[in-house]
Amino acid sequence: MAFNTRANAEKYLATCYNFVPAAANLDHNSGLICGGEMWYLKPESHYYKNITSFNIARGMQNSNDPLLNYWDGGQGGYNIFRGIHECNIFIDNIDRVPDMRMEEKNKWKAEVMTLKAYYIYYLMLHYGPIPLLKENISVEADLDMMQLERETINDIVTYTTDLLDEAMNIPSGLTFNVTSPRTELGRITLPIAKAIKAKLLILAASPLFNGNTMYAEFVNSEGIPFFDQEYKKEKWEAAAAACLDAINTAHEAGASLYKFDEKLNYTPSSTLQQELTLRNTITGRFNSEIIWALGSNATDGIQNLCQAHLTSYSLGNRMIRSCSQLVPSLEIVEQFYTANGVPMDEDKDYEYENRYKLTTTPEDDPIHFTPNYTTIKMHLNREPRFYAYIGFDGGKWFSIECCNDNETSSYPIKSKKGDIAGVSDELYSPTGYFTKKLVSYQNVNTSATNINYVYSFPIIRLSDLYLLYAEALNELNETPTTDVYYYVQQVRNKAGLDEGGSLVNTWRNHSNRPDKPTTQRGMREIIQKERMIELAFEGHRYHDVRRWKLGSTYLNTQIKGWSVLEQDPEYFYNVRVLFTRKFMPRDYLWPIKTNSINRNPKLVQNPQW
Repeated sequence: MAFNTRANAEKYLATCYNFVPAAANLDHNSGLICGGEMWYLKPESHYYKNITSFNIARGMQNSNDPLLNYWDGGQGGYNIFRGIHECNIFIDNIDRVPDMRMEEKNKWKAEVMTLKAYYIYYLMLHYGPIPLLKENISVEADLDMMQLERETINDIVTYTTDLLDEAMNIPSGLTFNVTSPRTELGRITLPIAKAIKAKLLILAASPLFNGNTMYAEFVNSEGIPFFDQEYKKEKWEAAAAACLDAINTAHEAGASLYKFDEKLNYTPSSTLQQELTLRNTITGRFNSEIIWALGSNATDGIQNLCQAHLTSYSLGNRMIRSCSQLVPSLEIVEQFYTANGVPMDEDKDYEYENRYKLTTTPEDDPIHFTPNYTTIKMHLNREPRFYAYIGFDGGKWFSIECCNDNETSSYPIKSKKGDIAGVSDELYSPTGYFTKKLVSYQNVNTSATNINYVYSFPIIRLSDLYLLYAEALNELNETPTTDVYYYVQQVRNKAGLDEGGSLVNTWRNHSNRPDKPTTQRGMREIIQKERMIELAFEGHRYHDVRRWKLGSTYLNTQIKGWSVLEQDPEYFYNVRVLFTRKFMPRDYLWPIKTNSINRNPKLVQNPQW
């Protein structure tokens, strides 16, 4: 009956989409907090509890009852295999619907084939090798046919890329854009399908799956390693070609790096224009940079968790709108560049050793600072993304609530004990910082109005593709090529860096490693750092670090913040360790539930689980 009318088939189409994990939901998206970018005040509170991804970040993942179990469903995870199962049903039956045109059937089929490919990619991203449910198994089949083995990474990638290519070449199938963004946002388009293919091939080419001898004994029933034990450069060639194809298709569909273009009651200064360009790339609806964002990925909840207390009203009356629970760690705050566009510890003009020393904020920058306020040197002379993404003690927070008529009247952020944004009875920032990037400037929290401007959290955006393409090209050549610089430069230019110059000149003029951009290894570091800064708090870092096989470097660290229980600046700005993370080799791949292994003896558990 699901396919006896168009209306019923459309409901089944929605069912196929329902298995895409909610990108803005901490309970369902592993990337948001597992990568150490943001930390959480406490696992459970009166306003919100997070005992899934936060517990993974705290080293509590297990094989008995896995957290965020995408394999079987449960503990916050979607049953992604069930999603693949539903996609198979749709693909097999959509042609039977009597009251649909063939063009529309083809379009819907192509969408669902792409969704199926994305679900395979998502499982591979977390678990590595998986069984391939190419077709659904009959309930009347023998038990042996129901018990599938895990496939090698190469076989998974081959099948999934073929599936995507088939979806993209169906006549009258995927279109460049949706017809109505307000009602169809998130529906699969040709740029989305090509972007998924690019991300799949980048994952397959990365060190985790390409020549990773750490998993030499991780083999299938025939003794064949699930991963290539020898590095294959041609995987980067395939990834680079897919990235360029995705970028060109996105451009053809009208995508471009976003620039703030919304109406205010006044003409914003260039400083504010830059900040709103960077913030609204994430929090602006339907903007030109977003390749894929689901309309159902409501962001009201995550904004509440990130919003700082900025007024006595928000602190006393509507604390749920400003929980201050999900906040940046000190490590992430330090990763942003200086105003010169290089890392703090590389900038030869920056007093890195004195970055924690007290200082006074300037009077002539009311967009970024509370004038003449005692803070630390590290908060001064930083790149534009630092001020757009991070709320810090002594900084400012622009919104239309406070600045409907004057941009300089932004709320001051004061997070020492006794201040409005400081320690409260239950909700406060445990690090002293706030995740401004994920909060819309259009939110209003007053006695007259309490409303969050709900946006669609991006899953893939153009800057992501630019940096992936640059990464793939850099791995293909012994020295960086012109295109490697070009695509990284586009992202940096948007961020307000290297004005009138280039990143090569920036490193030559300001870094104590002036030749860094001229080598493959140096440019690899720059691209990786650029991804961690540009895509901060969007859920990419955790998966990037794992595929780069750098977990011990970035995830085996201490989560730090300031001594937020102190009021005096001299004591407040003492580093406090909130948690010591332990990342072990087994954490590169997630565990399969023990009961699933017991039910299917053909399954091999991931190493060390």
